[in-house]
Order: sequence, then structure tokens, then C-alpha cells
Amino acid sequence: MATASSRRRQAERLTRTTHLSLSDVTTADSSPDPIPTDYHGLVNLLKRYVTLLQKTVGQRCEHYLQVRRITAELNHRQQIFEGLMLRQIGSLVWQIFMDARRFFSSGTDVRGGLPQSLLMTTYSEVASGIVQAHLNVPYGQMISEQSDAGNENGAHERTPAGGTNNNTPVPRLFRHVPPTIKTSLAGARSKYPSITVAELMAAHDPPLQYSAVKMGPNGTCLDYLCFGSCKTTRCSYKHPAAASVAAPRAQVVATKLGAAYTAFDAAQT
Repeated sequence: MATASSRRRQAERLTRTTHLSLSDVTTADSSPDPIPTDYHGLVNLLKRYVTLLQKTVGQRCEHYLQVRRITAELNHRQQIFEGLMLRQIGSLVWQIFMDARRFFSSGTDVRGGLPQSLLMTTYSEVASGIVQAHLNVPYGQMISEQSDAGNENGAHERTPAGGTNNNTPVPRLFRHVPPTIKTSLAGARSKYPSITVAELMAAHDPPLQYSAVKMGPNGTCLDYLCFGSCKTTRCSYKHPAAASVAAPRAQVVATKLGAAYTAFDAAQT
């Protein structure tokens, strides 16, 4: 709304002028608004886009139908998608944009058939709980103004202060691991330096689901919260320094992870 208001004021000023300079024209040019940075922003964007399609091309449009199905899956399964990273969001937006550009640039075929959307595969992935960060997406153009947020979300490697990125990741340390978690996983990293929470979850019988051990803010790295550090170079989860875990929740998770570590340790011997 703030961006639209600024553009309207600029347009009103230009209508009152008699001569325009090159700088005036340059100032009047605008770029697309930045893409959403979180799950809720993505869903709101897609809902508005679905409304636009419904009013402009109608409900028989194949592109409209596929985008509506994708939006419905995202909206109804918040617990699965609320931790989407910036690159995953950018990839999904790009796929929809590319499909729209191809779809609305195509005419009817020789038999009068309407264009077909290519978003069926994308919908199938979303329906399965998967949003991939594809390689053929211009992330630099889409999230260049949000590189700091991308770094915070683990989408890029961090750059040391005062220097350039030399491909050496900055250690991600968490100094507030709940005492109950420390007790249940005592000695785990000493005995198995590369152990991860994901491996513990898989070793439990039955395997633990993410929702069973989820702690802290949405999308936070579990290795970071439970072991006090994340050793995964390209970890796609968040590593907020000010993260906090409620003591009751930590107690519940500690019991489950303790049992999972016992099963993991037994399987190694």
C-alpha cells in the first residue's frame, strides 16, 4: 500500500508538469515489488493473484485452476509449509510467473483448443508437501534487496564482516540450549561429532515426526537448538541468536530425543 501510494503521488506530480527531464523519467520508472519473505506473505500474494485471475480470465482458465489448487494446498496445510525458506518461495513464484507468461502468450491450436497450464507437476509436489528451490531461477534479481534476510534464513552462506565470502561458513552457535535437552543428549556430539537431530529422529521406533520435536520459532534448525551449533554448511533452516524454548516444551522434546539417542547409540554397536 505504501509503494502504491508513493507511485500515485509521483504520477500526480508528473501530470502537472510541462517539461520532463531525463532524471524525471528515470524517477518515474518503477520495478516490481519484492517477493514475499515468509509463508503468510506468499499465501496472501497468491490469494490476491487468484482473485485477479478469476475476475479477468474466468474460472475456466487452466492457469487459474492450477494456481487456485496450489494456493488451496498451501493455505490448508500451514503446519507443513510455514517454515518455507526464501529460495523456496522465490522458486514457486517464478514457476507460476513463467507458466503465466507462456500460457497467456499462446493462442488456440489448429482445432481451437485453449492453452494448457504446465503447473500440474508443481501442484503434485505441493500436494505431497514439497516445495523445491530449483536451479533455473534468477534468485539474484528476485531477492537481491533481501539478501540479508536470505542469509538469516540460511539461503546463502554468510559473509564475514569487513570481507568477502571466502566459502568458509561462519559458525552458528546457540548458547541457550535448554538444560533438559543438554542432559538427554549428553556426550552425543563427543561420541558422534557429525550426529544430527534428523538421524536421531530416524533411529527412534517409530521414527519421530518433525512436529513431535519442533521447538522455538517456526523454521529454526533443530541441531542449532539441541546441540548448540549447526555444522551443516548449507543448512536451509533459521539460526536466530535470540531464539528461546519454553521449559515445558523442552522437557517433552528432551524425553523423546533421549529415547531416540539411546536407539541410535544401540544401532551403532
